[in-house]
Amino acid sequence: RAEAESARKCRELSGDAASSEHRRLNGALYGLAFTMGGSIRGFVSNVWRRGLDDAADMGLALCEVIYVATKVSPVVEVSASCEEKQRYEVKATVTARLISTMHYWLKHREINCAPYAMDEQCCQRTLKTIKDFLALCERQDCHWRTQVMATSAMLALRCSLMSSPASTAMLHTSLSKSVWLHLAKWLVRCCEMKASPALHSLGVHGFLLLFKRPAPLDDSDLLATGVLGHQFLMTLLD
Repeated sequence: RAEAESARKCRELSGDAASSEHRRLNGALYGLAFTMGGSIRGFVSNVWRRGLDDAADMGLALCEVIYVATKVSPVVEVSASCEEKQRYEVKATVTARLISTMHYWLKHREINCAPYAMDEQCCQRTLKTIKDFLALCERQDCHWRTQVMATSAMLALRCSLMSSPASTAMLHTSLSKSVWLHLAKWLVRCCEMKASPALHSLGVHGFLLLFKRPAPLDDSDLLATGVLGHQFLMTLLD
């Protein structure tokens, strides 16, 4: 998260200061991605074993860095100064490495998908982190690549939560219901025509998981999202 903040500040710099920070930032982000993506054996696996809330927090931190690296810039008039400033963005190779690290994080969820030792507090913290993932996806300048990574993370975390006996006590709390209802509404947006094909696939996959184990959502909740409506079904067919 510290490097994500540094990336934000780098966009505001100019001249030699920006050039120096640009080199430092790209080196730091690449090193961070390389370390978390397998350089330290067992690092990510241990985070998953430590608890689902810790793993969720790590995934969110990775997505925040990807968000900063890929965030959509506002449309501005092209000028020489704009072209010069554009060189101070995060390099494409570094962004690709960060996304690869997020894939590595998801892969180790599958390896360590045995039921987690979770208590009620762990479930609450994980649900709050999923809420933060949703807020990240809904930012206007959030790039579709970040949305794909964040949506994949949320679906993985839901599967892990639903496979834990401890989470059954949390199913019908107001926090749980609001988070999963929010996720369902986001999945509807993923299936819209203007979304990227990758989000289309994740949206459909997410609803398959949701219909398989809809709790704590009921029919009235799903109707409120529009997912059972004629228009949404026609969108899927198109």
